[in-house]
Amino acid sequence: MEIFLSVKPSPADLAGLFESDSPVVFAPAWHLVAEHERHHNVVVVSENPSEFPIGLEFRPQSNDEEEQDIWLIIVARSLSQKLRCRTLFLGNPVEPEHPYLDVVFDCGLAFLADDMDSVWANEGDGPIRIIERLPQWDCPMQGLK
Repeated sequence: MEIFLSVKPSPADLAGLFESDSPVVFAPAWHLVAEHERHHNVVVVSENPSEFPIGLEFRPQSNDEEEQDIWLIIVARSLSQKLRCRTLFLGNPVEPEHPYLDVVFDCGLAFLADDMDSVWANEGDGPIRIIERLPQWDCPMQGLK
C-alpha cells in the first residue's frame, strides 16, 4: 500500500492516520524494521525522480483490498490537505480496468489523472496529466463506495 507526495512529511505529520496511538517510525525498507519497531506504526519512505518524489508505504490496516484502497485514498487526501501539497494514489476505483488512470489530490481537492506518458506507467519523462476534477472525492468517504 503506497502513495506518493510532492513534499516529505515528518512522523508528526502522520500522527492520527492510524487506529492506534503508537508513534510513527520511518524506515528505509521493511526488512530493516527492527523488532522493537514492530510495535509502532512503521512507514517505509522511498525517493524517486518525479513530480511526486516521496513514496510512503504503509502496512495494510485490513485484509480487505477494497478497505485498504479506501483507507489509502483517505490518507492521500488528508496528507494533501494537511501539508498543502500534491499526493498521488496509483489506482482508480471509478474505472479500475483503465491501467493509466490515477487520483491526484492537490491541497485536498481530487482530480482524475492520466499517467501514460509519465515515469509511473511507461518510464516516460512527462508529468501526470490532469483530466478532470472529482469533487465527489473531496470529502473523505463520499464517492468512494
